[in-house]
Amino acid sequence: MRVVLSAPYPRVDAKFVRYHGIMAPLGILYIASSLRERGHQVTVVDGYGERLDPSSAAEAILDAKPDVVGLGTSTANYLTTKEMVARLRQRTKAPVVLGGAHGTALPEMSLRSGAFDYVILGEGEMSFAHLVESLERGIRPEFPGIAYLDNGTCVSFPPELVDLATIPPKAWDLVTIENYYPSPAGRRYLPAISTITARGCPGHCTYCALNNIFKHRVRFDPIEHVREEFEYFREHGIKDLNIWDSVFTVDRDKAIERCRLLKEMGFKWNCSARVTDVDRELLEIMADSGCYLIGYGVESGSQETLNRLGRKDLSVERVEYAARETLRAGIHLKTYVMLGQEWETREDIEQTFEFAKKLRADFVSFCVTKPYPGTALFTQSTREWKDEDFENYHHYSGRNTVCKALSGKELERLSSQFYRRYYLRPRYLWDTLSRIRSLSDVLHLLRSFREAFLDF
Repeated sequence: MRVVLSAPYPRVDAKFVRYHGIMAPLGILYIASSLRERGHQVTVVDGYGERLDPSSAAEAILDAKPDVVGLGTSTANYLTTKEMVARLRQRTKAPVVLGGAHGTALPEMSLRSGAFDYVILGEGEMSFAHLVESLERGIRPEFPGIAYLDNGTCVSFPPELVDLATIPPKAWDLVTIENYYPSPAGRRYLPAISTITARGCPGHCTYCALNNIFKHRVRFDPIEHVREEFEYFREHGIKDLNIWDSVFTVDRDKAIERCRLLKEMGFKWNCSARVTDVDRELLEIMADSGCYLIGYGVESGSQETLNRLGRKDLSVERVEYAARETLRAGIHLKTYVMLGQEWETREDIEQTFEFAKKLRADFVSFCVTKPYPGTALFTQSTREWKDEDFENYHHYSGRNTVCKALSGKELERLSSQFYRRYYLRPRYLWDTLSRIRSLSDVLHLLRSFREAFLDF
């Protein structure tokens, strides 16, 4: 069958794109490779990478004459996805399938919107392939990971995790690799690109939707698949990798295995990690293999807040240790901080800002807390959610926040103030200058300042 997979361009402003970069639709590339292996003709229309508005993206999908359309979406671009579907419905009868975190969290709500015929739950490589085969044979889809309406009743089959050894590497040849680049902080050399080599996280954080899909399990792509992908990158001139694994260091042996491969292939790279999973020896191995930046989820400077967020494994003392050892290893430090928990006051948030300063990170991300579908925060919400509530739904927006003491607009303004207050401190400027070791350090910092900080 002719299958068209698409990732819509989100409803965000240019500031958001400059700050976050453009990431390839990695989930779609996995599904595309799985479908091709089964003999289907696959086209990827990447609205994000090609910067296509809903009308242009719909036109490109229709040009491919699809038998089935698969749309991968997050909460941030859910409404854009619906707008695309409305245009598709005018000119094709091809079934439209929704995949991604939003549909997995809210399958019935998504189906009752009238935009989608099916929702893929969880990982899509196997379930989407089974759906295409069911449609091809004209039989009722009954297998793990599918949901649909049957005479007005929502029918769903719980998803199963995919054996990553059974699916081929991502189908990078179906997109234009030059379209993508990481955030300013997440790249030092160009060309650069973001990818993943593992899925999942063992954590139980109340604000994260990851485990609604991955069920608290971490699984790794086979190292031979990682090597094949890295070789493809090197052949296309990529010099710098932003490894988007949620917890690169959760398995020490796997982390070291990947470090050896990265060093062998000559990449510079950065990643995210949990502060509980690093130590001096591992950080030195990472630095030696080309790692120049690690991002940690610090979240708060209050131990009580960390405990209530499901981070009882994390202490402020451990955060300080990981930050200190990362910098000592010669690796730049990025921290992610959350503002505006339901119970927090202005004083609590200021305490977190003071803690962020204490860590002396090169880059800090101040994110406004909001309940994403699929998280405990969302489940605990008592409001009646509607599709239109997900307009401009990203963690720099002041919409749909949970803090009782400050409004969303106040949190948005406070986030912007924190950026200025953090980066314009004499201590930060001194730290920045003292950590410069090469021309690439200078260019990295100047680019980050120009493309991100000046927007706040």
